[in-house]
Amino acid sequence: MDTREGGRFSSAAKAATPLAHVNKREGILLLVLAASSAVLLAVNFQAANWEWGGLIRAVVVALYLFVLCLVIVLLQQARKAHPRGFMTKLVAAFGFIVVSFLFFDLVWPRWVDPHDTHWAVTTLVAVLCAAPAGWCGVYLLRKGELWS
Repeated sequence: MDTREGGRFSSAAKAATPLAHVNKREGILLLVLAASSAVLLAVNFQAANWEWGGLIRAVVVALYLFVLCLVIVLLQQARKAHPRGFMTKLVAAFGFIVVSFLFFDLVWPRWVDPHDTHWAVTTLVAVLCAAPAGWCGVYLLRKGELWS
């Protein structure tokens, strides 16, 4: 039994360095990605109601792909340490967007005529689908340092 003051692991705890802080820039980029995902979903859900819906959808998908590529590159530069379990939450949040898209784009129109659904309802659904990914970005914003 160790009789030194502070216990067996006190010196190791004092010598240990804390983990690098998370980066707020990564949180901002995740918010951009979540917001662009919400816009993509909202446009996709309403495109059938617009005269030029197919063209508008194609332009929004092209812009989304550009934003996605840009965010991926910037995320690689901004990536820092994450709290334990964060990547699991992040994968689940963006997986939720994919599952929501498949449900609301393929299954929902079978029950409800898409032309009968008000734009506010489909926009709300799109925002709620992207909300978990946005929460991941907000979490990094709250915990991180901007210029680390």
